Amino acid sequence: MSPRFAAYLFLLTASLIWGVAGPVIKYTLSYLPPFSFLFWRFLVTAVITLPFFLWYIKKHPISSKFIPRLVALGLLSTTINLSFVFLGFNKTTALQGTLITAMTPVFIAIGGVLFLRERVTRREQLGIALAIGGTIFTVVEPLLRNGFRGAIDTTLGNLFLLGYNLSWMAYVLLSKHWQQEEIRPFHITSIAFFVGAITFLPLAFFETSGKIPRFDLLPLQAILGILYMAILSGFVGYLAYQIGLRKVEAGEADVFNYLHPVWAAAPSILWLGETTSPTFFVGAILIAIGVFIAQYRPRLLRYFFLRKHIPA
Repeated sequence: MSPRFAAYLFLLTASLIWGVAGPVIKYTLSYLPPFSFLFWRFLVTAVITLPFFLWYIKKHPISSKFIPRLVALGLLSTTINLSFVFLGFNKTTALQGTLITAMTPVFIAIGGVLFLRERVTRREQLGIALAIGGTIFTVVEPLLRNGFRGAIDTTLGNLFLLGYNLSWMAYVLLSKHWQQEEIRPFHITSIAFFVGAITFLPLAFFETSGKIPRFDLLPLQAILGILYMAILSGFVGYLAYQIGLRKVEAGEADVFNYLHPVWAAAPSILWLGETTSPTFFVGAILIAIGVFIAQYRPRLLRYFFLRKHIPA
């Protein structure tokens, strides 16, 4: 198995886990407020990660000069990033939320142009414009369908998820830029968990007026949601993504985000009972066309569908 194909498999695994995470978050928020959910999620993940981290740091020590960078990445990928996600999913549907958050590759492409002076072709410019137009349409779709009073909360949730796209763009670009021989994927991933556990504690206290619900007193539904997000979406998903990102380009890695709505569709409709509307599909189709035009990766398709004819 070639290193690039292995990277694709790691990224596909992360995509599947994170795609299903949207419906899991939406369901669990019925039993637990957002910041309490996040605090327990990262505390569980940090406890699981700690022994592996202590063992790993002895084998691969890291200079103290890199700690500020790792903390900054942790704040972006946990405190800032997931605050937007959970506040957004608390107000919007799992389907709309997953569709909006799947747009991060387009935002990363824009960030590469603005901050890294990357060049894009006219085809990519057209695709990005269509995808952004579809995203804007999806964000305001509740207003078009239900009017201002009937959809202000859902629209606000969609705007929070746009904030997620921007913070994830910053995380991916900085993560790729700062990965060096000494800064490894597990360094980035594990320290992010510790940052999340520490920073979400005061937010959870503020949210609950100092009465964070005890873990052993939580409903089973909330505990299962926390464990999914802590172990799979947290430990496994972040590590798989970082390993895959180390072997491929940032823009190519985030193409796998476009699969999130595919993984989320069945649980959102069959489990949560969500419905769609014609206006929702207009936005989704615009996004799909724009994404295909802007982010078409023939090399990625060759690896998965024509690999027998390509030298490893």
